[in-house]
Amino acid sequence: MKTINNINFDTTIRVLFKIKEKKGHKTLQETYKYLSDPDMEIDNVLDVVLISYNIANKDKPLTEEGLQDLFAEHKIGFAKISLIFKEIIEDVMFDGTTEEERKNLMTQAETMLKK
Repeated sequence: MKTINNINFDTTIRVLFKIKEKKGHKTLQETYKYLSDPDMEIDNVLDVVLISYNIANKDKPLTEEGLQDLFAEHKIGFAKISLIFKEIIEDVMFDGTTEEERKNLMTQAETMLKK
């Protein structure tokens, strides 16, 4: 769980599995590649942020419109949404690792994506 601008987001592996399910990916590797796409469209970024929010706030899930309202209330613009997405994904991918382990895992992931 991570709190950004007083909003809770889930940053556990649950997010990865929920994205896999929603996008119809057959493997987690497909989902990892999807999340690693540097050219991901903003609609997909918002999808991930919404999934993370709804897992963290099961008692009060939002629709896309509700998320828009929440961001407007908290004065969260486009650039901040991108940063929130980045923080969610980094935590989902590297939760519980040291900086050294993160570097090693990033190297391994880059090698895996090139295959």
